[in-house]
Amino acid sequence: MSAHSPLPLTLGAFFELSEMTMRVFDMGRRVIRIPAGDFASFESATTPYRFPFRRHAWCGLMFRARGRRDDPLVWFLKFPLDEQGCLVQASRDYILKRIFEAFGARISGGAGSQSEQSVMKDNPFAFRPDETRLAVFHAKLSREIGRPPSAHHSAAVEYFSAHSDVESWQALGLQGIADFAIRLSGRADRAAVTARLRVLPGPPFVALCTCLESTLPPGDVGRAIVDRTEAAMASGEPSSVVAAGLRGVSRLRAMSIGRRLLGEILESRYGADVEILAAAAGRGWELLHNDPLRARYLERLSEAGQAAFDAIVTDLLFMPGFRAPLLASLRGPECSDALRTRFDTLAASLRSG
Repeated sequence: MSAHSPLPLTLGAFFELSEMTMRVFDMGRRVIRIPAGDFASFESATTPYRFPFRRHAWCGLMFRARGRRDDPLVWFLKFPLDEQGCLVQASRDYILKRIFEAFGARISGGAGSQSEQSVMKDNPFAFRPDETRLAVFHAKLSREIGRPPSAHHSAAVEYFSAHSDVESWQALGLQGIADFAIRLSGRADRAAVTARLRVLPGPPFVALCTCLESTLPPGDVGRAIVDRTEAAMASGEPSSVVAAGLRGVSRLRAMSIGRRLLGEILESRYGADVEILAAAAGRGWELLHNDPLRARYLERLSEAGQAAFDAIVTDLLFMPGFRAPLLASLRGPECSDALRTRFDTLAASLRSG
């Protein structure tokens, strides 16, 4: 394709015409692979984005020439969403034009990676993920394209499999922890891992759980995380440890485990902590597809202040399939006066805005 060819209508069509493969990952709520068909529907604005976060779709795009085994190119782009959670197509067209120009330079001039990267540098829709998401992304990508884990992986295996002292966590690399988390389900020594989880110091427990939120942890690992989180609550550890435990079980197939833990947290002194409430909404929103638990969550959220309430509820209102049950809970006859006042204030600000 030349730089002067007609502009394709979608990113998927562009990469198909360029004879390149493309993989897309959500980078907003979790690091999750988005099926090609789902992304195509999103690009055509026929369906809302499944994982909206702060009114954007935060995506990691990996692409390389079809049939090649060299290092792929990776770009991180955030797509603005409209009131229905669908793509604002003007932003997609702008991004597409920039990518088209970059690859035009590459195709016409040979190796043009510098041109490609420079196009992204001043792109208003480009972003850099935080370190944990970036580590999980690279761990998932390496596994998907058949690359070995990072050089830090073996140290993480030694540590989390109880083959080294529990206080030796300072030597661990975040990329190694992410590699370990992504490959955890297939490990034969999970009994040792689950035993270790229950006695982890706070920092490595937080690091591992924030990586596990983007995986489907086995049930035994989930139960060990719950035990460690309950111990943290009993001994008064920082809220960051409790929030991490909730994040670590937020994607368990056995959702009852995560819901039980969230229920315990909401009845504890940690129940109105903003960091924990944000973790529940941002990473564990599926847990809130339960009427009594959602009602209790909103009551505790009303205790966290108007600013936190507004930010979290507004974000949840844009989750596909969540608006109707959320509004039902916020308007229900069981709502406390405090919750009703918070919601009335938010509704007034949305109307005036």
